Amino acid sequence: MHLECFADTAALQVTVQFVFLHSPDLRPAHTNRKMAMGEKRILCIGLVCLDIISVVDKYPEEDSDTRCLSQRWQRGGNASNSCTVLSLLGAPCAFMGSLAPGHIADYIISDFRKRDIDASNVIWQSWGDTPCACCLVNVTNGSRTVTLYDT
Repeated sequence: MHLECFADTAALQVTVQFVFLHSPDLRPAHTNRKMAMGEKRILCIGLVCLDIISVVDKYPEEDSDTRCLSQRWQRGGNASNSCTVLSLLGAPCAFMGSLAPGHIADYIISDFRKRDIDASNVIWQSWGDTPCACCLVNVTNGSRTVTLYDT
């Protein structure tokens, strides 16, 4: 297997987002295709985490309870997100980073597979937790507040 490393994931995300926004006809249909022998992959190295996103109509006051409008889990982290964009564009890609075994890691690996991202380079830690970001998104003004764990 041949791997190429794209070190500046932020620049890659900006470039790919530009392509998405300005050339929607260039987006190929997502397929689970087999890699041809000798085909190169783009290797994204860095963070993967679980993003727990809660959408609210206003930021809650301290020491209060509030209901969210919606909540979802999604895979996050700069290198992980870059892989998603590359895969959506049809580029063969791979992720390299670390995970701690458990339910969250199972969810993340499942999502990599679903999006046809090679996760065989994941380094499994024998202890610790998979990083998590809890995001509170205010739909009224568009603000977001993020609390990070183990990132």
